[in-house]
Amino acid sequence: MRFIKPLDTKLLDDVMSRLGAILTIEDNVVHGGFGSAVAEYISQANHPGIHLRIHGIPDRFVDHGTPAELYRDLLLDPVGIAGVAKSFLQELHSRTKNRIDALVK
Repeated sequence: MRFIKPLDTKLLDDVMSRLGAILTIEDNVVHGGFGSAVAEYISQANHPGIHLRIHGIPDRFVDHGTPAELYRDLLLDPVGIAGVAKSFLQELHSRTKNRIDALVK
């Protein structure tokens, strides 16, 4: 997204209709942030079956450190973000595989 407000609902609708999953990443606290706005929109717009993962700064005390150390610890550096995305994709794959296996049995 290029901007947070106003929320680009047309873009979200397009993404949800084509992909069925959204991963938000923000350099901010997740509670009440961009990901929360996306979650609210998904709920209000009644988009069933959309998988959403919100990644950002957790609502807890964050130790002091250099920006590089903090981004690494919070998985907001390139390696951390890649790991979060990979984990989300593996989780989606596992869910889909389990549903298919249940149908086949």
